[in-house]
Amino acid sequence: MARSVAVFLAVSAACAASVAENGTFSKRFPVSGAPEVVVSVVEGDIRVTTHSGSEVIVEAKYRYEAEDAASLERLKKQLAFDAEQSGNNVWAGLDGPRDGGWRREREFGWRGKNREKTRADRGWKFRHDVEVKAPREAHLKLSTVNRGTITVDGVRGEFSLSNVNGGIEARGLDGFGKLNTVNGPITASFARNPAQACSVRTVSGKVELSFQKDLNADFKLKTLNGKLYSDFPMTAGVAEKASAESKGMKRIYRAGGANGGRVGRGGVEIDIHGVNGEVRILEAR
Repeated sequence: MARSVAVFLAVSAACAASVAENGTFSKRFPVSGAPEVVVSVVEGDIRVTTHSGSEVIVEAKYRYEAEDAASLERLKKQLAFDAEQSGNNVWAGLDGPRDGGWRREREFGWRGKNREKTRADRGWKFRHDVEVKAPREAHLKLSTVNRGTITVDGVRGEFSLSNVNGGIEARGLDGFGKLNTVNGPITASFARNPAQACSVRTVSGKVELSFQKDLNADFKLKTLNGKLYSDFPMTAGVAEKASAESKGMKRIYRAGGANGGRVGRGGVEIDIHGVNGEVRILEAR
């Protein structure tokens, strides 16, 4: 019996054998002013940091894995990582073959547009972890799907950050835009309170937003299975307090349904929609 089990395991290991390739990618693009930067991958992390220079630097680490060498070559051809510049715009993501077949759209000039394309994998294993260094004034559109986190630090421009199975962490924001996840938390801190509307969406994850103390905003709030906490007193229609417990914060409001709340004099609209998770609106310390 033991010999049979050993043979079975050996055969199973042989059947599961695969070939893999690891590598790196690096490109630099000269830009001016406030470039638009798009990064789109299927699996992996995206991290953007800022600098005072006048270029966008794209670096990536990748891993491809397939059943055999021939299949690995097909995978590398079908899901190659590339980056390209058009004017003052930079795109980085998964490319398709140039000699026929499908090719992923290279999205330049994303602001004001709504174009999203995805494609299912073919049973291969692959991952692309991307790091970008961009000018502080850059406008960002970043998206990943599986086993990845989006991290942004110090961006002043418009942002559109989208994740499916992973979280979003944005620090030192000085701009406005959208933060969307399906299965993952969203954490964002504003170095300066947004001057234009912001939208935050998640299904299964906590939302934590930090603003400066001089915040004047109108919140649209909707939660289902999570409480809303606010450091800022809210007026103009916000739900009643649910508990005297504060947990270090000033207000605890009821979960469930749609609510609205004005902070300070009101003004810019901040729309937060969560399903399964707490929503915390904090004053930056």
